[in-house]
Amino acid sequence: MKRYPEYKDSGVEWIGEIPKDWNTVPLTKYLESIIDYRGRTPEKTESGRFLVTAKNIKDGQIDYEISQEFTSEDEYQRLMTRGRPEIGDVLFTTEAPLGEVANVDDVSIALAQRIIKFRPKSDLLNPYFLKYWLLSYSFQSDLQRYATGSTA
Repeated sequence: MKRYPEYKDSGVEWIGEIPKDWNTVPLTKYLESIIDYRGRTPEKTESGRFLVTAKNIKDGQIDYEISQEFTSEDEYQRLMTRGRPEIGDVLFTTEAPLGEVANVDDVSIALAQRIIKFRPKSDLLNPYFLKYWLLSYSFQSDLQRYATGSTA
């Protein structure tokens, strides 16, 4: 790989040096919103809105076959008051399993607990790039290294 002419300390211990003209910026500066659905246990029903749980997020996509759970329209309205999913939003599982990532591909879904939804600022960060960065070996390695507990 071609090296840059000059490097500087990033100021972040685990990153080390970066090219001189680069800057380190917290991810939050590139996000429109971060919504944490942990602790919002939905009441499940036989039919209604499809409920995406941490089990459904696997290998970079939402797998609608793994677990088929639903919630009522009233429960959907209660759950999604903090932010309804939009196409491209990035879903990130916080436990069991930790660190699975997918982009929203259907706006009618409800999101269960153990999921965080990131919405990048559209003029600064492509949500599909964010997904692949979160799935990268580098990010996943750091995530596993700094994770605590048995599932989170």
